[in-house]
Amino acid sequence: MKPPPIPQDTQRPTRKRARILFAVITILLAVVGGCIYLNPAWSSYVFGEVSPGCIFRKHTGLACPGCGGTRAIRAMMEGNFITAARYNIMLPLLAIGLLIEYLRLPLIGFTGAKDFHQSKWYMRSIIIFAWAVIAWFIVRNLIGV
Repeated sequence: MKPPPIPQDTQRPTRKRARILFAVITILLAVVGGCIYLNPAWSSYVFGEVSPGCIFRKHTGLACPGCGGTRAIRAMMEGNFITAARYNIMLPLLAIGLLIEYLRLPLIGFTGAKDFHQSKWYMRSIIIFAWAVIAWFIVRNLIGV
């Protein structure tokens, strides 16, 4: 027997939904980028004074996979990707993955290309990234990075 068809509401983004999502994300990125460009002290306030630091590290003494992330984000915002990788190697890799996801939306919404979320390589890449985060957590605590 064939499984019943999935209702339209629960499927991956349609072309219209992908265009709307792309527009909303683009507007949010433009607003945040504009705020940072017009007032660089704003990013220092958000990432310096508001950030509580690593709660996991405060309680366990171990560096979590995200430790150094705030400094890495600030370095990436300034265009220093090598410095960002020194603070936390996972964040620039995550930024590349998010960029791919961001660029996926106009491909679906404007060209009607097939959504690659259903492909095997996509799920495998997510699993590989998850294992890399776990390995990074172990290695950084063993060597003290």
